[in-house]
Amino acid sequence: MAQWKKFEFFEEKSSRCSIPSDVEGNLQCCSSGRGRIALGCDDGMVHLLDRGFKPAFSFRAHAANVLFIQHLK
Repeated sequence: MAQWKKFEFFEEKSSRCSIPSDVEGNLQCCSSGRGRIALGCDDGMVHLLDRGFKPAFSFRAHAANVLFIQHLK
């Protein structure tokens, strides 16, 4: 007979992470990979953040909003 064991995946504590003020516009989508977080905004900009949520790189990806973003290996 099998028995169930409680396993906690996450710690129950709130984190104090926030989006940097350099990121303008409303966030529409996000993706992650290789130690970066990519944020797509409604102003057409894509912002790359490092593991500490600090801006690493930004570029204009589209003239309109960015609705989908995907990290490729």
